Amino acid sequence: MRGLGHLIKQQTKILQWLLLSGVNCSKEADLVELVKSLRHVKTLNHLTFLGCGTKIGGILECHVSELLISQKSLMVIVYQDNGQLVVNNCHLSSEITVRIWSCLRSFTSLNQLTISDSSLSFPPSTPELPSVTHLSSERVTSQSYEGLLSSLPGLRDIDITIDDAERDIPQITAGLRQTGGQQLKCINITAPSSLPSEKQSVSIKTMRGLGLLIRKQTSILQRIDLHMVKCTNEEGLVYLIECCRRVKTILRVG
Repeated sequence: MRGLGHLIKQQTKILQWLLLSGVNCSKEADLVELVKSLRHVKTLNHLTFLGCGTKIGGILECHVSELLISQKSLMVIVYQDNGQLVVNNCHLSSEITVRIWSCLRSFTSLNQLTISDSSLSFPPSTPELPSVTHLSSERVTSQSYEGLLSSLPGLRDIDITIDDAERDIPQITAGLRQTGGQQLKCINITAPSSLPSEKQSVSIKTMRGLGLLIRKQTSILQRIDLHMVKCTNEEGLVYLIECCRRVKTILRVG
C-alpha cells in the first residue's frame, strides 16, 4: 500500500479516480500513508474505499476529512468495517450511482448509510440495497430523496436533516411510499434552526401526505419526530396525529 502511495505521489500528475474495493489492508497506518500521498494530486476528484478494513472514528477518517478540506471538489465514498457506508461531497450521475449500488450489493453486512453534502441521481432501474436498515443524511439535494429511499426497502430508521421542508418532505414521502414502509420503526426529520421560517414550514397538503403514508403503509412504526417543522395550517398537524393514533405500535410523536 505504501508502494502504491509512493507511485501516486511521485509519478502521477493527472490522476482523477482512485477506487479500492475488497483490498483489505492489514494496517490502517498504511492506508493513512496512501491518503497522505493524495494531497499532492491536485486533479483527484473521486476517492472510494470499499471493504478495505477502514474503521469508523479511526485515524484514517481524520486524514480523509483533512483531504476534503484541502481539496473541496473531492468526492469521497468509504465503506467502514462496522457496516456503515459514508458518502461525502458526491455529485453522482445516474450511471455512476447504478455502478456503485451494484457493487455495494455484494457487501451483505452493509447496514447503515450516511450521506452529506451530496446529490445523487437514481434511474428507475437502480439496484436495491435490502441490507441497509438505517439512513442518516444532511445537506442532500431534494431530488435525491425519492430515488434514494426507494432503493432501500429494508429501512427501519431514518434521520434526515432537510434544507427546505415544503420541498424535501414530499420527496421523502414519495420515496418511502415506493418501499412500502413496512419495516419503518423510526422517522426523524429535522429542519435546522438556522433555516428561515419559510423553509421550516409545510403546507397542509404535505402534512396530509406524510400522515396518509403513516396510516396506510406503516405497521410497526414506533416513533416520529419532526424537529422545527412547522405546519402553516393546524389542521395538517391534527391530521398527522390522528393518523399516528391508528398505528398501534407507535410510542412517540414529537
